[in-house]
Amino acid sequence: MVGDKMSIAVMRIIKSAKVLDNQICYAIKDANLIFEICATRFKLHKMVYTHKAATAVEYMIVDGLLAAEPHLQIAKQVYDPNKFLYLTDDIMARIESSSDPNLATSRAIFDRIRVRDLYKMVDWKVVDWPWAEIFEKNVTPTKIVEAASKLAKENEKMVELVRGLTEEDVICDFSLMHYGMKEKNPLDFVRFYSKHHPNRPAPAERGDYSNLRPAFFAELLVRVYTRNVDYYYVIQAGYR
Repeated sequence: MVGDKMSIAVMRIIKSAKVLDNQICYAIKDANLIFEICATRFKLHKMVYTHKAATAVEYMIVDGLLAAEPHLQIAKQVYDPNKFLYLTDDIMARIESSSDPNLATSRAIFDRIRVRDLYKMVDWKVVDWPWAEIFEKNVTPTKIVEAASKLAKENEKMVELVRGLTEEDVICDFSLMHYGMKEKNPLDFVRFYSKHHPNRPAPAERGDYSNLRPAFFAELLVRVYTRNVDYYYVIQAGYR
């Protein structure tokens, strides 16, 4: 799907595993393989699970369901086993095939997905772990709209572009990606045995596996989307 094959020597890792002191340990020669599992996890989240198009579709599906909620009462169905039994992924198809005028907004959103008229990613930034919380608190639709409106007051050419812009036109998405234990190195919590000490679990030391490691084992991907492409550049300016 992303044009990049990812593989792990699973059988080698399984054969390497054994229990020592009530914990699963691995041969120290396989430390690089264990580290590669963690790196691959991060890579999959970065390249596949949080792909910009996939994220845009997720927001559109949520918006479509929220628009249908007042009429279909979807949320209440989880409390009724008989209704919940039939609450499956086909709810999207049921909405699309409906001619009920109350579901027109939902159908319009789902139709945009079918024709690839997705919410547009306006801007993005990869944030180092120590700054993640600051970005999450300060990058908000409200502040972006306020910044865009302020710019419009300083630049007459932006007045018409900003007219009608609301917080509903802006989506701030935060994707925390890491090696499995947020900012910590997962291998610090794995124990290994060696050829000379096959029954003694010990942590991997520097030099036991690659010294090429990230400065932080976690990062925050900040992305700003717009539901209305007409405000693309205005929202971008407000964010920046």
